Formats: sequence, structure tokens, C-alpha cells
Amino acid sequence: MPQAQPVPRDRVAVAPFDDGDQEVPVVTYATLELDMRDVPDAVVRVLVTLRRRRCEITQVDYAAADSHRPGWLRIGLRAPTGSVSSVASWIENVVDVTGVRMTVR
Repeated sequence: MPQAQPVPRDRVAVAPFDDGDQEVPVVTYATLELDMRDVPDAVVRVLVTLRRRRCEITQVDYAAADSHRPGWLRIGLRAPTGSVSSVASWIENVVDVTGVRMTVR
């Protein structure tokens, strides 16, 4: 019989048995402020990246670019504490994001 493959750390896995001894993951609150190009899919790419990385989005503010200023996106989120230091670098690598500032609360 083939062996089960380990689940990658960035994927959510459901335990086959709940024995009540599992720890509740600790989360850290953070705010991201992003500068971005004015393309329709940029906001969706950022939000999907955060959800795939097990971040819970708590707030979103967005302004599209116009002739006076670039577009921006502000996101409030809860990230697993072990991953919070990587959140800014994940988002910096998303296409059409031109700047990232992160504040951890």
C-alpha cells in the first residue's frame, strides 16, 4: 500500500481524528498598506495570496489610481504568528504591487 504524502506547510489539512489535544493556532494582527498599478486583477491577486497563506482578512480599503495619485490598498488581517514575518515579502512578489508597508499590532 502506498505511503501518504506529507501535506505542505502552506496548505490547510484536516486531522482525521479530533482528540481535543490540538493547539489553537496563535494569530497576529497586522495592517498592510500597498501601492499598486491600476489594473483590474491586482486587488484580487493580493487577497487570494493572503487567503492561500491562511491569513484572515478583517478589513479592506481601496482607491483606484487616477491622474493625481497612484492606486492604493489597505488591508487589515490576522496571520498565523509563525508566518507573519513573511507576509510583506509574499505580497511584494505579487504582480502589479509596487510598494508594501506592514504594521504589526
